[in-house]
Amino acid sequence: MSIYGQNWQFGPDIGVNLMPVEDSQFGLTAQPAFRGGALIRYQLNDHWSFRSGAYFSQKRHAYAQVDSGQINLFGQEDQIPGIENVDLSTYEYTNGSVSQYYVEMPLIAEFNWSTHHVFMGPYLSYQLFARSRIEEISEAPALQVIDLDALDPDGQLSAFLPEPYSYSFRESASKSGLNDWDAGFRLGGGITVDRLSFSTAYNFGLLSFRSDKASSAFQTYQYIQFSVAYAFGFGLKKD
Repeated sequence: MSIYGQNWQFGPDIGVNLMPVEDSQFGLTAQPAFRGGALIRYQLNDHWSFRSGAYFSQKRHAYAQVDSGQINLFGQEDQIPGIENVDLSTYEYTNGSVSQYYVEMPLIAEFNWSTHHVFMGPYLSYQLFARSRIEEISEAPALQVIDLDALDPDGQLSAFLPEPYSYSFRESASKSGLNDWDAGFRLGGGITVDRLSFSTAYNFGLLSFRSDKASSAFQTYQYIQFSVAYAFGFGLKKD
C-alpha cells in the first residue's frame, strides 16, 4: 500500500478573539472580536510542523475616567437654606471603547500526535485603522436640587455655573494615542479531524496598545482565541 505525505498545506483560518473588556458597572466582561485569514503550514515530519499566514484581526479595549471639581456660588452660599448638606461637587464621567484592526503574521511551531496538537510562537501585528466610541456625562448634583430661579431671578449667576446635567456621545476613526504595532506570544492546542482543525490559544501581548506611555499606564492585550481552519495539501510526495 502506498502512503502519500503533503509537506505544504494552506487554507482558510477563521475565529474570534475573546477580549476581556472592563465595564464600569459589571467589572471585566468578555467581548468577541473577529479574526480571519489564510494559513500556510510546512510539515517537517510526523510530529513537527511550522505554521504562518496573514490575518485580519480585531482587538478591543475600554476605559473609564472620572474628574471632579467644585461649584463656585460667588458668596451666595449663606442665602441657600440647608446648603451645608448639599454636595457642591461637579463630576465628569468619560467612558470609551476602542476597536483596533490589524494585519497580523504569526510564526508558530506545532507538535502533533494522533489527532491532537499543541503550538507556540510569536506574532507581529500592524494597525490598519481604529474605531472609537466615547460617552461623556457631566453632573452637578447641587444644581439639580437648588432653585436657581429663586436664588438668581436675573440669571446673572446662572451664566457662570455649569449645566446641572449634560450628555454627549461621539464616534471617531482617529488612531491618535494608539500604538500602530502589536507583538506578543501565543500558546495553545487543539484537535484535527481529517483536514479540519479546532484550536484554542492564549495570547500574551508584549507592547502597550497606547502610544502615549508618559500619561497612561502600560497596557497590553491579553486574550483567548478560538479558531477553525481547513488545510488543503499540495506538493505531494510518496513516502
